[in-house]
Amino acid sequence: LDASARLMQALTWHGVAMVEFKYNAQTGDYRLMEINGRFWGSLPLAVAAGADFPAMLYELLVLGKVKPRPAAKLGLYGRKLSSDIAWSEQVLRRDAPAKLVTLPSRAKILRDWLLVFSPRHHFDIQHWRDLKPGLVDLWRVGRVYGARLKILVRDKMLARRLRAAWRNGLVTQRLSKARGILFLCYGNINRSALAEQCFKSNSAGIQIASASAGFHEEAGRCADPGIVAAAQIHGIDMSRCASRTVDQNMIDAAGIIFVMEYQHYRRVAENFPDAVGRTFLLSPSGEIGDPYGKSPEAYEYCARQIVKQVQHIETLLTARQRNE
Repeated sequence: LDASARLMQALTWHGVAMVEFKYNAQTGDYRLMEINGRFWGSLPLAVAAGADFPAMLYELLVLGKVKPRPAAKLGLYGRKLSSDIAWSEQVLRRDAPAKLVTLPSRAKILRDWLLVFSPRHHFDIQHWRDLKPGLVDLWRVGRVYGARLKILVRDKMLARRLRAAWRNGLVTQRLSKARGILFLCYGNINRSALAEQCFKSNSAGIQIASASAGFHEEAGRCADPGIVAAAQIHGIDMSRCASRTVDQNMIDAAGIIFVMEYQHYRRVAENFPDAVGRTFLLSPSGEIGDPYGKSPEAYEYCARQIVKQVQHIETLLTARQRNE
């Protein structure tokens, strides 16, 4: 590390803006990755460390030479407030596939935020010597979260309306007249594909067609192995499933459409506005989340939700046929 520090100091005084190392947390070793001969996103960190390149360039231009300076400080960290907030939110929401990402604990997040009070941690934008850039950055963060809050309120209202459609009998009424059911999700390799196969496995004697599709542009993909395994627990074979991309013909053939999430409903409303009145959430209690890339338990939970709701639909349709 001492040799690396000396190398960085020597290079910075000769006009190189950034020397980047990669740190191995398990061994404590540093490895040189690159010498970047231009200014880039970590310039505030260099300035905080004492390597004030803009000031040195000004001195070189105006005075013809760079004033002597003490050695750059070591062990400083640069932070970007908006990125820290976004990262913390994603960790708290566990918003990443468990197979791809190891997320830190909530205690780790708290410890990280407490480090902002350390003199070794510096925000790239927020600084008491120049308040305006930091305030603008905070305003932008607030604007982003304000827009998200607006979407959240819209979703809450939509959720209330879609749940009410089950309670007030509108879904049952639509089912009583439907001659075709379409199950929709994003990729048609997990949720909607399982719903279709579940319906076909248990709908003997029910005179209604069923299909499934997704918004993903690539068709012909096999079912996710995770959902295939979860479906087998319920005696449902998904080994021959192939994804389909929803189109107008599928929408027209469906007397009722079941989606898994509010965003699916909004996409139907945007792309097929004539189908809004016959589109509903599959579950009256809310969204059925996508298990893609998650644990086997997440796939099994998703499968239980879908099987339960499809069986309820089949019960309603069986009752309809008895009354006809």
